[in-house]
Order: sequence, then structure tokens, then C-alpha cells
Amino acid sequence: METLKAYFEKQKQPDIHTLAAYVQAYVNEHGQSVFDANKAEMIEKYPLIGDSVYGMHGKRLFDDLHAQMKALGLKATPRIPGNLMISREWGDDESDRQRWMWSKITQADGTALGTIVCAFYHNHIEIDLPRPMKVMALEESTPKAVISALEKMSPDFAKALDMRAEVAAWMASMEGQQQ
Repeated sequence: METLKAYFEKQKQPDIHTLAAYVQAYVNEHGQSVFDANKAEMIEKYPLIGDSVYGMHGKRLFDDLHAQMKALGLKATPRIPGNLMISREWGDDESDRQRWMWSKITQADGTALGTIVCAFYHNHIEIDLPRPMKVMALEESTPKAVISALEKMSPDFAKALDMRAEVAAWMASMEGQQQ
């Protein structure tokens, strides 16, 4: 696969959509092999850290991409694929859930390029990726504007709780069961 630098040099005017297309190609090229290389460790750690094993996968998948972005003066905040605590998850089937996470992309001069959104498909029954990750570009970059744009893109996203609210609701339900 060509480098991000080579890919950008071929584009007339690289923008957030160009970056998202590269990130999608990167995921398509490396996603399954990185998952396969780490699956045994993920299975081993699942009883201790639960779904956070998928975060391990995301970090390892995108380490090289972040280095390539840094070399071009691009920065992802938070690192791609995004922040678990503000992400949203849904799905009717525990074996095929999706979690949408996002990262603001800034250029070397600090100006926002936009936002990269990753729809991460995963399984709650066994360690598995039922579908490849989907990468989307948003020109919006402020938290409120990003959430608003994602709510317009997906009614399911609009109904889903962010992770903080999801955990708070779960904790409240656990307290109710103990009384």
C-alpha cells in the first residue's frame, strides 16, 4: 500500500475526504491481519478487561497511520479511532454491534481539517469482527457540530447513549437490583 504522503501528493487538494478515503483503504488492507495477529491475546485478556480488547486492536491497527499523519503535520485528537467514553454503540444482535467513534484532525498550523469517524463493528459473544470498519469524513470539527452531523446521518446514532451515559444507566440499574 502506498504511503499517506504519496497518496496526498497525487491529490489536487487533499482534504478530510481524501484522508478518510486513505484511512478506509488502510483499514481494508491491514484491519483483518492486525486483528488475526492479536486475536489470541485479545481472547486471553477479555475476562479481565472486556470489550476494551477491541481498543487494543484499534491502537495497534492505527499506530503506523498516526506516524504517517504526524510526518505530514496532521494530528488526530483523540487518536483514531476515537474516544470510547464519548462514542455511541448500538445493534439488535450481540454478535454484530457497531460503535461510532471520531477524531478531530488538525493541520500543522492548528487549523481543523475536519473529523474522521470510524464505525467499528464487533461481537459481544466472542472476539470477532463481523464486518470491516467503515470510515467516514465530516467537515465539522467542533464536538456539538460533529454529534449533530452524526445524528442526522443515523437515527440509530441519535437514539444511542454515549458511553458515559450508558455506564451511568447501567450503574443505576445495578443499584436498583441491590435494593
